[in-house]
Amino acid sequence: ALHQEERLAVFHGAEGIVHEGGVRRHGDVVMFHTGEAGTYTLSMPENMQKVKELYSGKEYDSAEVVVTTEGPDTFVFKAIK
Repeated sequence: ALHQEERLAVFHGAEGIVHEGGVRRHGDVVMFHTGEAGTYTLSMPENMQKVKELYSGKEYDSAEVVVTTEGPDTFVFKAIK
């Protein structure tokens, strides 16, 4: 299949940046990068239940954010109130 299901959790890091697969977090910003086509589910931390993807402007009002990509891609999410 062209799309592969993956589930990635964004954890709280003692130093503010966490590496979990292609996920990096610093404060209220989360970056996800992938080199492969697929559908990915990102589980956001408790303090990031509503986020905005900065490149597309799309807002998500959920603890889980689902993104689909046809190939290499980067998504940057920022917590919003």
